Amino acid sequence: MRKVWEILFAALITGCIVTCSDNKPCVYNKEVINYYTEISTENEFGGNSFPIYKWTTNPVIKMFGGLTSQDSVEVVKIITELNSLQGEITLSITDTDNYNLAMHFIAAKDFSTILPISIKNLLGFAVFYDNKFTSQINEGIILIDTAKKTELYRNRIIREELTQVLGLPNDVYSELYPTSIFNGRIVLYPEKYEPIDRLLIQMHYSSVTKPGMTAEQLRELECWR
Repeated sequence: MRKVWEILFAALITGCIVTCSDNKPCVYNKEVINYYTEISTENEFGGNSFPIYKWTTNPVIKMFGGLTSQDSVEVVKIITELNSLQGEITLSITDTDNYNLAMHFIAAKDFSTILPISIKNLLGFAVFYDNKFTSQINEGIILIDTAKKTELYRNRIIREELTQVLGLPNDVYSELYPTSIFNGRIVLYPEKYEPIDRLLIQMHYSSVTKPGMTAEQLRELECWR
């Protein structure tokens, strides 16, 4: 059950609170639902839409390569934020071989040595896998370019890829949300999630959103909590 302050916080973003069929308050805004649908059922490289993918087991991260101490601090900061935004999964870090989310800090030119399908000239890349064909993510890989020495810039890339690997893969050139972590124009270096980003993460890891749901099913929904 979402706390009252969370509902009010989301209402400030979406502009209204309505009553669901069970007469309990919920947040509703078609504009936000459409944005969420675009982020969660499409990807930045085009192609057909796909169903909702979610982690149903806890992502356990192991970091590899040339990461700095600041990189480590930033990863911890971001997963702490992600864990505080929702209650369905808990992200953690390990130095053992018991992990399901590998995070590699290497030069972009070497991305293909880790992930052959990665696209050249990217600053970061994330991919998730559903090995059982249930739309439930059980493994993932993140690549971060170590050639980018600007700390704030690297932090932005780390935040974006850690968020997208949760099942929110698309970049959108949105005029409505120009500072969103999902905006394809990297012109700002946010040190935290924008309100719309927080809401989308909460929407994705809520009881309303189920693995396998289609874009059409999402757009039919009128209640989020």
